[in-house]
Amino acid sequence: MRALVLVAAIASLGACGLSPAPDADQVSLKGDRLAVYLSDGTVCRANMSGSGQGAFPGCPHDVRFDLRRHANPGFIAPHAPELVEPFADITIMLPGGRSREFMTPASRYEPGWLVQEDS
Repeated sequence: MRALVLVAAIASLGACGLSPAPDADQVSLKGDRLAVYLSDGTVCRANMSGSGQGAFPGCPHDVRFDLRRHANPGFIAPHAPELVEPFADITIMLPGGRSREFMTPASRYEPGWLVQEDS
């Protein structure tokens, strides 16, 4: 009888939607548009010019960001910024106090890249 009660309790918890909060899988920064791609398939977007902190309006999860832009070292960036993904360090803060660090463009994860700090 106890086993039956335990199984019923576990089943009811599963039906309540107590699934874990999603993780941040990837980010993109195109011009002033920041997007985070979550592990449950949700994509949350925010308009962001410059550096700063904020939330993703309309996102079904309590996800926040801290964006720090850097000067693009390439020769194309100053003349055609819409063609080049901005250099940035992005922290995504997730529910439950978790956070993930990202860099844009993704090629900065390759060895040999040097980020120039804004002056």
